Amino acid sequence: MSALKYDLGLDEDQVVIYADILGFSQAIEQNIDITMETKECLIANLQRNFDDILESVSDAAAKSGIHFTWASDSLVLSGDACRIGSLLATYAQAYYDLSVLDFPLRGALVIGKNYHKSNYWGPATVRAVELEKHVAIYPRLIVTGEDMERLQLDENLRRHFWLDYDGVLFFNTLEYLIEQDRCNYSFLRLIVEKVQSSLNIYRRKQSVSHLKVRQKYEWLRMKTLETLRRHEAKLAPLFDTVPIERREYFGMLTLQDILQELDGN
Repeated sequence: MSALKYDLGLDEDQVVIYADILGFSQAIEQNIDITMETKECLIANLQRNFDDILESVSDAAAKSGIHFTWASDSLVLSGDACRIGSLLATYAQAYYDLSVLDFPLRGALVIGKNYHKSNYWGPATVRAVELEKHVAIYPRLIVTGEDMERLQLDENLRRHFWLDYDGVLFFNTLEYLIEQDRCNYSFLRLIVEKVQSSLNIYRRKQSVSHLKVRQKYEWLRMKTLETLRRHEAKLAPLFDTVPIERREYFGMLTLQDILQELDGN
């Protein structure tokens, strides 16, 4: 260990969101030999998709004075505690963009001392990483009760933090997006299709590692169902704005069709 002493340049009262992009590493492993020249298959360009998301989230962060770093399968957002609303909005943008590609986010939100410029470090970063790794478990953004009190959120944000069945507080990003009028028919259809498709795949696999992934998607299915039911009155009319031919094509004519699809598992 170095005997040198360092001035870490830490700032007080920094909110840090550290999140892991679930399924990213598996996608790399499974597609390592795929090229754009592969025949008889619809191939998406991962770099192009992620560049679009990077631009989207970076723009949202820059407009709000938020620090944002993305490296491989992890992303970090941070800023002064007074910018908590902007931090959550920027995180929600990342959640939205990644969800439609079937890359759920799992992370932790903490408040404390931190440094975040071109790189990031500090007690808040360390604690966020540890909470994501050992406590978050499911695709959710968690926060401890102690940090929740320090954040001093107004009710418009506080109500989006739900107490999960295991006693852990998490930010219900889907509910936040619904109340921000970000959820349309296409987004709802896509996230339901992705969840159901992943569940169908992992239900056929019996290894311990596959069981753990399946449990994550089961959690996501249940929370998506619970959230959509809670906001049924707001969401149901959205379906009437979509041509019936399109809804018939996807087999999702009404919100009830989506709820039944999720509840049928």
